[in-house]
Amino acid sequence: MSDRLIVLNKDSDTVSFLDPGTGEILVASQEEGRLSVLDPETLEGTGRALLGETPIRVVFEPLGRYALVANRESNSVSVIDTEHVRDGERRP
Repeated sequence: MSDRLIVLNKDSDTVSFLDPGTGEILVASQEEGRLSVLDPETLEGTGRALLGETPIRVVFEPLGRYALVANRESNSVSVIDTEHVRDGERRP
């Protein structure tokens, strides 16, 4: 499993994760209940996925394909397929 950088952004109520394997930045927004995927060079959004209420943690399963997001207020876990392809493009 590769190392990951985790940043807690207290003022914006988000948690950011950097996966060195892909270079992508994953941002879980507590306010929006959404996971955004950003290009590390341009910081442009390349994908997004709906989560439960108040996502607080993101972890990856051992192979790195699925992101598991704990949602505090909805008492649930969102499972995001990071390699999902839709309309010819890879999207979570």
